[in-house]
Amino acid sequence: MMMDRVRANRWKCRLIKLNGVNMKRIGYILMCVLSVLSVSCFDDDSNTDIRELNPIVIDLDNTDLYVNQMDTLRVEPLIYCEGVPDTQLSFEWVLMKHGTIVPQLLDTTMYFCAQITTPPDNYQLRLTVTDKTTGIYRIETYSVFVNPTFADGLLIADTKDDGVTSDINLVMCRELSANFHMYNEERKIFRGIWEMVNHTPLEGNVLSVNLSSLYNENKCATIVTSKNAYRADYTDYKYLAMGSSLFYVPPRFLEEGIHSAMATFRSNAGMENLAVNGLVYGRTVGGSYGTELYPTGVDEYNITMMMMPTTLWTMAPSYAYDALGKRMLFFTQEAAYKPAEFQYGGGFNAGDLSDYEALFLGESSEGILLLADNLKTGTKEALVMNEINQFQIQNASNIAQKKVPVSNDAPHIEQARFWASSKRGTALYYATETEVYAGSISDMGRATLQWKVNERAGETVTGLQVYNWQGGYFYSDETDDFVSSDYRLLLITVQTANGEGKVTAVPIKNVHTGVLEQSEKRHIVLDGFGKILGIYKQVR
Repeated sequence: MMMDRVRANRWKCRLIKLNGVNMKRIGYILMCVLSVLSVSCFDDDSNTDIRELNPIVIDLDNTDLYVNQMDTLRVEPLIYCEGVPDTQLSFEWVLMKHGTIVPQLLDTTMYFCAQITTPPDNYQLRLTVTDKTTGIYRIETYSVFVNPTFADGLLIADTKDDGVTSDINLVMCRELSANFHMYNEERKIFRGIWEMVNHTPLEGNVLSVNLSSLYNENKCATIVTSKNAYRADYTDYKYLAMGSSLFYVPPRFLEEGIHSAMATFRSNAGMENLAVNGLVYGRTVGGSYGTELYPTGVDEYNITMMMMPTTLWTMAPSYAYDALGKRMLFFTQEAAYKPAEFQYGGGFNAGDLSDYEALFLGESSEGILLLADNLKTGTKEALVMNEINQFQIQNASNIAQKKVPVSNDAPHIEQARFWASSKRGTALYYATETEVYAGSISDMGRATLQWKVNERAGETVTGLQVYNWQGGYFYSDETDDFVSSDYRLLLITVQTANGEGKVTAVPIKNVHTGVLEQSEKRHIVLDGFGKILGIYKQVR
């Protein structure tokens, strides 16, 4: 009983304390209410002309944007500011990357639309929207991933100002590109890509373009013009270096001026040879060019034709015709050779061609082909050479294979200005100013007319070349299916009376007689260029 009373008293004390606390709180609340009521008795004479400021809204589902270099990027976010008309909003779209490019203002409209020319990389696209009525702005930043777009295709060099400047253009389509599906009829032409990427064209006329890489690394484009030599990565054509920086020792042609250039590349060894003003320089991919390469016992030479056999597995050197010494010379990336003095076979001596005037250096399915006028007989001959590897050069007693008379009875062959052949067959093609003929090398008397210009447009043939590369498909009426373009297209370059340059790619129906596809709907016509300076292969 005593314990129960004690507990009851304790609870009573607690209740009394609680009631005291509650009374204090109630009193405090009453004082606050009275204060509010007293304040409300005064007049509110503050400024009531205050507009509520609404935020700028920028809404876009995906902040990661993807585009191929040279393609157009479009970004269409939902942008508004409640109570503010769109005309009172200003927009700035700036492409930027710290340490890589100077921030570029690309658009000033609500929806972004601009061509992206920067090299493949990751960038930021910063949008600034400003409410012009208040000066309040909002910034939104997007990630832009620029992917390589200069994939497999055809490079066409041209000039539109008579050689003061020039540029290169890339054509990508199913007939010329390995990465286009045969049923894809799209055709992409990127025009003036050097100027678009580097904001200035190439100085002078393009004389040579050579693309090289080794094991898919050190991707390099070496471009020689009549004014300088340039280097870029051919995946984006961003300028890397030029002039003497491409050489271990500054070459003399930079002081003398440049009048000719050509190049060869052997992918399985990363071997590159560059001939400028008739002298050959060599390098291995990733390195610089050395000094001029001279064969033992040769003090002077002038290379006017140079080619590399296109057999993929070959270890062949560059075959070069020396117009000064009237002979064949051979080059690797580090040395030069002339045929052994005792070398003679096949009816001619590759080391002594003084009886000939060379016209064309190419290849056929039978070997390396030097077409020349025999100065003694007044006839044309095809001097066929064996394909040798670089280890056979110094003891090259097997270079000459045979010589084949080329009939002077072929129609208008005396007017031929350009020649072409292919390793895939034995056909020889030649072009006058207005017509293209073809026949078998050993039976050119039966050569026939295969193509002619549009005389009403004042067209003139300015070049002839077989598509001696890999990649692409064209539709063949013969097989009622698509066939590989490899070594099966004849590229005819023309210029119209108004100065426009065009390339027509004509399918080759017979690689041994040179018969071409006559249906013009099967021809691939590429136009809109300036004076065409050369055709080269763009690789991936």
